[in-house]
Amino acid sequence: MPDKVFASGALGHGIGLISTDARVLAPIEGTVVTAMASGHAYGIKSDKGSRCWSHRNRHRAVDGRGFKPSCANAAKRVHPGDLLAEVDLDVINEAGYDQTTVIVITNTGQMTSVQTAAGGTVEQGKPVLTVQV
Repeated sequence: MPDKVFASGALGHGIGLISTDARVLAPIEGTVVTAMASGHAYGIKSDKGSRCWSHRNRHRAVDGRGFKPSCANAAKRVHPGDLLAEVDLDVINEAGYDQTTVIVITNTGQMTSVQTAAGGTVEQGKPVLTVQV
């Protein structure tokens, strides 16, 4: 992961995915507890208690442009694959920003196990992390 904070594991165990998709999708089923106004990052709490942070593009939006949130408020119920935001890839690419999406289990220490489940090319809907509560 190009972001040193995420790569260090300081925020929990996670994975970085280089996305070519112009969408930010919910990685887990749960309730949105944090929704950044820019649409670049979301915190979701699963029913079993794991807390997932999904962070698209470490530079956030470009002068407020680049992301169009579809889920702008906390307390919304989401399922894997639900649209959280749309990304204007041209704006992000023209700014020279990285396209990595980071998915981190922020309460890793409270889980029995958090493991990377995927490497290489990942298909939508396939697990990238396995979490045992």
